[in-house]
Amino acid sequence: MRLGVPFLMCLLLSACGGSNDEPAVDWSQVPSNQHVAIDDAVAAKDCTRMQTYFDSSKRSDVLSYLNWHMKDAGCY
Repeated sequence: MRLGVPFLMCLLLSACGGSNDEPAVDWSQVPSNQHVAIDDAVAAKDCTRMQTYFDSSKRSDVLSYLNWHMKDAGCY
């Protein structure tokens, strides 16, 4: 039971949108030119470019980061 409560709280927070914090990315694992391009698209709130980077990425942390910024920019 002790492990069940934290798990349920985590699940509940996730379902409700839990955190408004920008997802962390291990940028040391991303080529610098890609990092700059993503940051430029995010700063410009360019939904098309962010979606392009989202579609081409395979890193879950980058996908979470882009998804968060696309929602923040009102892309969907």
